[in-house]
Amino acid sequence: MYIMEFSYSKKSNENKGSLNTCANTSAPNVSIGAKKVQIRQKIAINSMLAEAEALENAAHRLRRDAEQAEMSLKAEARYKRMRSSWRVVLGFMEQGMSEAVAVRQAANNLALGEETIQAHWDQAKKRRAIVKKWSRDREIFRLAHTQTNGQLAATFGISKVTVSRAIRAALKKVHMRKPIIALAVAFLLAAPLYDDAMAAETCPIDHAIYSAKEAPEFKITFFPYQADGEESHVIARVTDPAKQELVSMTFTFNNGYSLEWATPVSSYVTRPQAQAPSINVAFYERDFGYTGIGGNAGDGPAPYALSVGELGQWLYYGSMPNSVLLPLGAWILTDCRK
Repeated sequence: MYIMEFSYSKKSNENKGSLNTCANTSAPNVSIGAKKVQIRQKIAINSMLAEAEALENAAHRLRRDAEQAEMSLKAEARYKRMRSSWRVVLGFMEQGMSEAVAVRQAANNLALGEETIQAHWDQAKKRRAIVKKWSRDREIFRLAHTQTNGQLAATFGISKVTVSRAIRAALKKVHMRKPIIALAVAFLLAAPLYDDAMAAETCPIDHAIYSAKEAPEFKITFFPYQADGEESHVIARVTDPAKQELVSMTFTFNNGYSLEWATPVSSYVTRPQAQAPSINVAFYERDFGYTGIGGNAGDGPAPYALSVGELGQWLYYGSMPNSVLLPLGAWILTDCRK
């Protein structure tokens, strides 16, 4: 009996020891598992925070792009209102309003300042007067060999002195070209003649051919174009040395304080984001004073040179990856289509 009790108690002690051992070994396992759970939770939280930050940045960029697009639309709409403001003023004046009242009424209707409307109206009057005078003088010179100065004065409602001045100015241009052409012929064998714009300076704009100063093989050729509204009645086609058309451009005539605008179209521009823009086109006289192309009638004389700097950039990036290159310099009048 004593032995049995001794054995039992020993066994009990062994069981206690085994229980204590289990208790001592399970506690660290529970602690490690809790730490792993915490680490996973922290990783999940950090991932959510990073994703939230990325979404916030994307939302910020979208808001910024939307604001810029809205500003561009407002600026474009304002520019269109300014560009057509002279027509609004003219319409009010045809209704019997004085110039000052018409300018004030146009400013209210178009939500623009009176100073802006007045400046555009003054520019429009100057441009219209220049185009009207050029067209009148050209017609006088054409009829001078069949009518007397008195008849021409009566036809155009001007004095004989004005008729004489118009004829003398036209004759002066004709005679001034002769020594220059003779000098060009004299040096023709010594050096290639590139700048023959003097011989083409009486060319109408809808027959003009311009060559790139940097690469004369590139041409811009003008043709008549059936247009309406504010579009000029000419279209220009840009060709490469292989005489393949790269771009065609229609022009918007502007009577305000601005250059002409061109809208280019090209089959080489395939990128969706490269939509047809409106680019400034500058026309220059021989002394590089600014001039135009004869108003929206498109029948003015061809200027000596033109510049379309933004056209090359639009064509280059719009035709990627097979980018089309255009010369970036000026384009000089070199010929006149028959």
